[in-house]
Amino acid sequence: MAKMQAIRERLRALRSRHVSTLRREATRLADAAVALDAQRGGLFGSLVTGEPGLASDVDLLIVWDTPLSFLNRTVALYRRLQPRVPVDLLVYTPRGRRNAGRKAGRLGVGLGASKGEAIGKGTQLQGRKSGSIRPGVR
Repeated sequence: MAKMQAIRERLRALRSRHVSTLRREATRLADAAVALDAQRGGLFGSLVTGEPGLASDVDLLIVWDTPLSFLNRTVALYRRLQPRVPVDLLVYTPRGRRNAGRKAGRLGVGLGASKGEAIGKGTQLQGRKSGSIRPGVR
């Protein structure tokens, strides 16, 4: 019994440390996105819902006005941001974000649900500079 309690406490401590690391990295990524002139950013997923665990990652939506294709702008941001923890990155242009919101509403499951959550229920992401990324992904 005492051994199980010790294991639970150890797992709780590991989870807490992991979640703190994820939150610090989300702030660092927001600062880096600001330096790239991102218009908006949003955090979604388990860090927002309050259910992060040891296998959680940072789920991040960035709205970045660029002529690059979806794949190329996503690759460009991964390279520029250099995430230090696992990150699911959705990178949209302002126009693409509006279209993704409409599609997500129609799909409601799978990939659409993920986009819908990011667009509809996400938490605004700001860098350390006040107002550095405009409020919300909504």
